[in-house]
Amino acid sequence: IAAIANVIVLSTTPNLTLFGCSFFTVALLLVIIAAILWMRLPKNIYFTHYWENKTQGVDESEKEQHAVDANDEIPPETTKTIITTASNICTVMGEVKSPGLCVLFTFLVSLSLAPSVFALIRPTHYDVNDPWTATYFTPVIVFLLYAVCDFLGRMQGGKIRWPTPERSWLFKTFVALRFVLIPLTMLCNEQPRSRIPVLLTGDAWPICLVILTGFTNGYFISLGVIHGPSYVASERKECAGIAMGIYMALGLSLGVAFSFGLVASL
Repeated sequence: IAAIANVIVLSTTPNLTLFGCSFFTVALLLVIIAAILWMRLPKNIYFTHYWENKTQGVDESEKEQHAVDANDEIPPETTKTIITTASNICTVMGEVKSPGLCVLFTFLVSLSLAPSVFALIRPTHYDVNDPWTATYFTPVIVFLLYAVCDFLGRMQGGKIRWPTPERSWLFKTFVALRFVLIPLTMLCNEQPRSRIPVLLTGDAWPICLVILTGFTNGYFISLGVIHGPSYVASERKECAGIAMGIYMALGLSLGVAFSFGLVASL
């Protein structure tokens, strides 16, 4: 949605100030709409039914909390529960490390390239007076095309679910092969650059790389998240979901950090 809005605003106004105000106005309108809907929640029968049930549970928890405060100490049972939960998550992270690491490395490659390196790509025949090469190429090819391919990849990953957990080695192989996207992208026409020469000339190269990176990112992320809970017992599937979330966060962080090095190496 953000990529589409970016293209629409660019096509309607060349004024950067108005461009920024347009996005701020949209965000402000969404906040106002959210506030109005929030104020109308008490009139929603479905919401009030579950909110009353939740409130009863909160009241009981508050009574327990007051009892804890009165004693000025945490019950041993609570401390034991916290330690056990943390231990379970660490154990589950080891059990789901196969799909978890696949998700981590998928995000690492994707965030290393998109948007930091992809945004630097310029068309081969760049012309300041040409609207396509000067204004629309990066928003359409880098942001919109990547987002669409990522969405399609996630949809297909949820439907096809291949490779299966029994063929995890094949999944790992595909994830490892994605690292080839990094040197290939670095050889495209990113500007400015002073160290690495441009070997992949032509606009077809970056377009294909953006499509491939976006689609495989969505597909492999969906596949890893779906397969993760199948590696543990049914009573530990919730912990498996938390563990996969940790792997995703690590992949995002490492990818963003790695992207600074790639841009600097150009």
